[in-house]
Amino acid sequence: MAAAANQLGSVEHIVVLVLENRSFDHMLGFLYAPLTARDAAAPDVGDVLALSQPRTDDPLAGVIVPASTVPNPVAGTPSHIQQTYAQLVSALPVNDTQGQTHAAMPTLTTEQEYHDYIASRSAAWTAARANAPA
Repeated sequence: MAAAANQLGSVEHIVVLVLENRSFDHMLGFLYAPLTARDAAAPDVGDVLALSQPRTDDPLAGVIVPASTVPNPVAGTPSHIQQTYAQLVSALPVNDTQGQTHAAMPTLTTEQEYHDYIASRSAAWTAARANAPA
């Protein structure tokens, strides 16, 4: 323990590199051997563009795409993005049947109801813009 304390006394600087993976690869990636022949052929995206011979290998050869064997438990349920999109679309200036700008969003529960509302509201707004005086 005393020997370790004596060695620390001679340390003048500690440098900590905190880099995202790509920056690390650019700065220090040359220190490590390529993991595969593919890595050796083009260790960086830029190197792919500068190869003297085009690559002929298939990057997806042997890849098996996983597939679920059970039904999706949230199928038909609107996503958060879909709900947010419907709220944004409800604020579009579209006249209702009385000629008033309508912004109250109806109660929607299924994914299909959200889809239909977004499509019809967007189409009505597009049509209103096309018919608006220039």
